[in-house]
Amino acid sequence: LRTLIIQRMITAFPELRIVSSFKDLEEDEYGIAFATGKDDFHFIRYDNGIYSHKRGGLEIEQIKDEEEGFGKRYRSKIIYFGMKKGPVKFNEG
Repeated sequence: LRTLIIQRMITAFPELRIVSSFKDLEEDEYGIAFATGKDDFHFIRYDNGIYSHKRGGLEIEQIKDEEEGFGKRYRSKIIYFGMKKGPVKFNEG
């Protein structure tokens, strides 16, 4: 399922790319960390040294790092993405 989610994300968002870590981000990108749990998945955003995330219907909140965002619930290998800043381009289909 993880592989399918990642493949669909790359296809749906043409300005999204996989990176090794947030150190590989270009100046015009922000980072996204993705991990899965037993029955769920979660994303953390990283931009200019600031981490944030949003759980379900709750508000976006700033967090100190990935560990705080993923906690014990999301324990898979973390996949890192770079996403171009600006309007999000989306491919339907």
